[in-house]
Amino acid sequence: MTTAEDRAAVAAELALGVLEGDERADAMRRVLAEPTFAREVEAWRAHFALLFAAWPDAAPSSDVEARLVRLIDRSGEAAANDDAVVRRSPWMWSTGVATLMAACLVLALALRPERTVTVAAPVTVATTAPLVAAITPTKDDADAKPFAAAYDAKTGEIRFAGGVTVPTGRSAELWVIGADAAPHSLGLLAGPASRVSIGGRNLRRITAGATLAVTIEPEGGSPSGLPTGPVVASGTLAKV
Repeated sequence: MTTAEDRAAVAAELALGVLEGDERADAMRRVLAEPTFAREVEAWRAHFALLFAAWPDAAPSSDVEARLVRLIDRSGEAAANDDAVVRRSPWMWSTGVATLMAACLVLALALRPERTVTVAAPVTVATTAPLVAAITPTKDDADAKPFAAAYDAKTGEIRFAGGVTVPTGRSAELWVIGADAAPHSLGLLAGPASRVSIGGRNLRRITAGATLAVTIEPEGGSPSGLPTGPVVASGTLAKV
């Protein structure tokens, strides 16, 4: 599999929400560090959204469900007998995910309704409970120490009990990565014990499970609206 094919496969998996643990964390970092990858994730999300909007949920017939179960069972048996698959070779894993995605699409086509149904966009409710995150430095900044971040929904502020080392002539920029798997700038960190006010659409993105990340950008912040510098620290928001 080429580098472009591998990137596309990971972007699709992240957009579908099938990545977990370290794989999801690595993909999130790539969203911050690689604008091309971030655009691919957004493109996959838009593509899948069109499919979901066109074909709303419906109960499959017993025949369709049985065929799909048999397909998955056969795939599982083949994987159990193949040592290369047990070692989870990256290209084999991507192929397996693509196969399951294709099977799901076949099921969706079989259940396609005859008439057009308008599907309302989901509404995200802003978090009101306090949220905290342990912001951990990356390997590129081994001498730095972890520090805490706390979000107060009443004031709309994220407070930091620490910070990162910023080279002269550069700025530390804070980003949030939520359910859309895309980085959104929250502003610049002025230094240790910074406070960042959250407003507008970003209020909906500050939820439990969202990732906060800090990158080093040109002075004044990223000129493109997407991260251009290295990720030096990150952490996941959680309810107190």
